[in-house]
Amino acid sequence: MATDVRKLAQDAAYVAVGVGVLAVQRAQVARREARARLEAQIKDTRLRVGSTVTEVQSRVEPVRTKILTRIEPLLGVTRGNRS
Repeated sequence: MATDVRKLAQDAAYVAVGVGVLAVQRAQVARREARARLEAQIKDTRLRVGSTVTEVQSRVEPVRTKILTRIEPLLGVTRGNRS
């Protein structure tokens, strides 16, 4: 009977260790999947921000040029002579 209790305790310990190992492995897989999703979202966000910045710059440049064209003569500045 003492051997049965000992064997039962040993089996319970093995099961506990096995469950712990499986839990750690599952957590690692979840972490890797979460990281992959996050990296994909970061990449997508960078592409969106980059294209937005490019679009804003392309819309601002004509306005900037128009403003400078009107202001420079008032300031006595010519295109090639900005200080």
